[in-house]
Amino acid sequence: MSDLAVAPVARHRAFVDFFQALAVPNQDPIFAAIGAHRAATAGVLAIIEAHNALETELPIDKRRSSVSVCGEEIVATDDPRWIDCQRAVVLAWKVQDEAAVALLNIRPTTLAGVTALLRYAVEANVDDQVWPAELLTDDAGNRRSWHHFLVESVAAALPKTVMA
Repeated sequence: MSDLAVAPVARHRAFVDFFQALAVPNQDPIFAAIGAHRAATAGVLAIIEAHNALETELPIDKRRSSVSVCGEEIVATDDPRWIDCQRAVVLAWKVQDEAAVALLNIRPTTLAGVTALLRYAVEANVDDQVWPAELLTDDAGNRRSWHHFLVESVAAALPKTVMA
């Protein structure tokens, strides 16, 4: 991948790792998970900005390749920067989705953490693109929204935070 495509994603994946490492025992780990998701979202925005710049710079006949979670359609005559950027966009969205799922799997341990998670879930969702639309619930292929699992997670965490 070219530096243009890799740098924003790699930099923001490092931020995600950094924020996840901040979860110190005796502190609510949800704050680090929120920070990791913020960093992943910043990574998505950075690579989309780079993608838009390439769309402006390159002629259409040099940017016909497409990459998605379902696969790649690579046109051999495309600019390699375009192909790398397409892959980086998919990777950035994947990192953001992983951070969103981590927010569901890391239970808040304090009332302040529950409040921060709920506020962040609303504030971060400015364009309805931040949270995964459907997540698998079981091996049967049943799906639910990210918000469903958020409510489930908070409902499980809340009694423990009130008792603490």
